[in-house]
This record gives sequence, structure tokens and C-alpha cells, in this order.
Amino acid sequence: MENKKDRFEFARFFFVGCLTTLLDMFVMGVILYLFDSSLYPNFYNVWFGQAGEPSTTATVIGTGVGFMLGIIASYLLSIFYVYKDKGNSRTLKGAVLFFALAIGGMALNMAGMWLGYDIIGINEWVTKIVMTLITLFYNYYSRKIFIFKKSK
Repeated sequence: MENKKDRFEFARFFFVGCLTTLLDMFVMGVILYLFDSSLYPNFYNVWFGQAGEPSTTATVIGTGVGFMLGIIASYLLSIFYVYKDKGNSRTLKGAVLFFALAIGGMALNMAGMWLGYDIIGINEWVTKIVMTLITLFYNYYSRKIFIFKKSK
């Protein structure tokens, strides 16, 4: 971080990221539950322990849908709260670029979920947390560099 302004901006980004991550994980949990509710004695057991393992399809779809809803919320909050330098964020080009970078982040996230959960065999939530942290830095810096930069 170059200066105090950048640190506060990253702090706002992190706060928004936490909110959108909660939305993402809630949606993933709902999808896991909808795919096979018999794995979970109660709905909250999706997050706090279950009797069986969810399918890879459910974890990947849950990750994708949750991520996309989180991105929509993130775009709006990024424009109105996170970044002080708006760059081209409020243009069609900026919106398209935001979502294109988000798709790159989603692909990174989903590939990591597949690799961590399906190939390596790490718990779906541990994998989700690790991939969320990796994607956090990708999202902040790609948006800062390509969208929310000072206008010339």
C-alpha cells in the first residue's frame, strides 16, 4: 500500500469482501442443502457439520452461483463505497471489464475448489476459505489497476 488513502481503500474493499463472501457462502450452503438435504439433519448443519459428503457438482455450482451474486453486490458497493477514484467504473466499458475480471476470479476460485476438494481431498469449506483469500488479492489489484484508477 502506497499511502494512508490506499490502506483505507483496501480496508473498505476488505469489509465489502467480507460481506459479499458471507453472501457467497450463504448461497453455497443453500445450494448444497437443495442438492441433497438428506445429508444434513438441519439446514444450519450445511455449515456446522453434516453426515455425508456433498457432490462435486453441488460444491462447484454452489461456488459459481454464490460467487456471481457476490460479484453483483461487489460491483455496486465498489462504485458507491470502496474506491474513491472512480476511473471508468461507471461506464459500460468499466462494467464489462469489472465482470470480465470477476469471471477470471470466478474461474480461479472454481478451479481451486475442484483441485482442492475433488483432486486433493481437502474439506470443501477449508478449500473455499483458501480460494477466497487468493481471489481477494486478485480482485483488489486487478480492479485497482484496470478499472478504479485515477482519470488522466
